[in-house]
Amino acid sequence: MKLLVYKVLLITLFAIKGDYQLIKKINKKTDFIAIDDLGYLYLHENNKLQKYTNTGDLLNNYTNLTYGKLSFFDASDPYMLLLYYKELNKIVFLDNQLTPMGSPIDLDKLELYQVDKVCKSKEFAIWIYDDFDKRLIQYAFNPKGILNEINLNLLNISEDINFMREAGNRLYLSTNKHLYIFDIYGSLIKKVNIDIPHSFQIANNKLIYLSEDKLILYAPNENIADTLSLNFTHNILNALMNDELLYVQKKDSVLIFKQK
Repeated sequence: MKLLVYKVLLITLFAIKGDYQLIKKINKKTDFIAIDDLGYLYLHENNKLQKYTNTGDLLNNYTNLTYGKLSFFDASDPYMLLLYYKELNKIVFLDNQLTPMGSPIDLDKLELYQVDKVCKSKEFAIWIYDDFDKRLIQYAFNPKGILNEINLNLLNISEDINFMREAGNRLYLSTNKHLYIFDIYGSLIKKVNIDIPHSFQIANNKLIYLSEDKLILYAPNENIADTLSLNFTHNILNALMNDELLYVQKKDSVLIFKQK
């Protein structure tokens, strides 16, 4: 596999102003929130996944009490949602009605034992991060087999991977210090000095993540980051954006704001 030479890039920051009004409060304690490209909102708590409209109306529920705690959820494909249960090393795919698509996938049976993180790849495939061997594996299910494998040790990437997502023929990996961007064939395109504390979303060709009380909107192609202050609300656990809507996760509720 061809490895590209990369360099650390500096990021230019610009502040953007936001004027938002609260349009909905969902009184629910959640483990996490997520949104898909169609604007639907997902909340998860106590093994129950709920799907809402972008304005906070409940649509569907999915409950799984069999596989333990949900470790990762990927809504990047609104028609094939990925749920990974690390305790039993199983993946469940749901359709857009939160109905299971086929039987759960047992990664142990595929001899993929050391799975630390998972995300959806194009069509019926996934990316797997193996922390033990420090490798990324792109695995397809139809037909079954490994499409690509990336040895992170060869790239001198020794940091723990916090989060990863595929979008627009790119695979994005974040650590506490850097963002790594690969193409879908496994070649490293870019390494950027960014501290992404937790998860991120990708929308409108921008990588969006929460940092303290600000949303950072980073455009990898231009290497420019806008910042949106969220000082109009407090005690934020996470925040997501979709067009003119802003979703804020708090300890016991989820707030939906609309840009004025």
